[in-house]
Amino acid sequence: MSSILQDYRDAIKNSNIVVVESGRKCKQVVRIIRAKCRKQKFVGFDVEWVTEDGERKPIALLQLSTGDGYCGLLRLCKMVSIPKCLSALLSDPDIIKLGVAPFDDAEKMLSDYNCKTKGTVDLRHLAALTGHNVSGLKGLSESILNVQMEKSIEVRCSNWSADSLTDKQIDYAAADAILAVEIYKELFTDFARVYGEPITCHQILMYRDIKFNQYETSCPSYCHQELLLLPVPYYMVNNVGCFLVAAQLERPCCSGHQRA
Repeated sequence: MSSILQDYRDAIKNSNIVVVESGRKCKQVVRIIRAKCRKQKFVGFDVEWVTEDGERKPIALLQLSTGDGYCGLLRLCKMVSIPKCLSALLSDPDIIKLGVAPFDDAEKMLSDYNCKTKGTVDLRHLAALTGHNVSGLKGLSESILNVQMEKSIEVRCSNWSADSLTDKQIDYAAADAILAVEIYKELFTDFARVYGEPITCHQILMYRDIKFNQYETSCPSYCHQELLLLPVPYYMVNNVGCFLVAAQLERPCCSGHQRA
């Protein structure tokens, strides 16, 4: 891999980024995302909010990006209510919501808008399984995509509830969702390289809605054999014992969670 990192703005320049500020426009964008998810059942997923005097305000922006680079920046702070079609998309467990700590973002959506989000998969699960150093989205982007992301406090802690978003805010927010998808695609290739076989829907969905714990991934049970043989994921606790952390999952028969 080249030691020269590509700027994230160049990496997303061919993406179709749509800023949404009304319920009506949101419905249109969600319909497009839904249609695209018939073939590739995953989206990049992230949220932004404002913190004032140490208090987190409700989520102001929801980012969703499809496998072909269509990215909706949904300004929830500008909408009277969450459209039902968006709630249905987020609560659909068969459409994977990809990101770093998406489980935590889902909890914020529930707390702020009483909107359930199902089907979250933390990229760090897959990164750990393929031998990558587990880190945040910026670190994964650099090590897996060779793309340098913008994570300055100036943009990250900017006013996401402003009357209009700046170009820097739009690029920053879109990159989080778009690059999450690109990292996911590359992890498919890495999985085949490491284990000699492609990852399947069942193996991915084993980690659906499982909160990531970095300490657990270093334990012996977090390995390929368990990924293949166990109906649900187990984790070691202090290298002593195992415990069940998810309910039994049905084996999906679709191919929509594949790389291409």
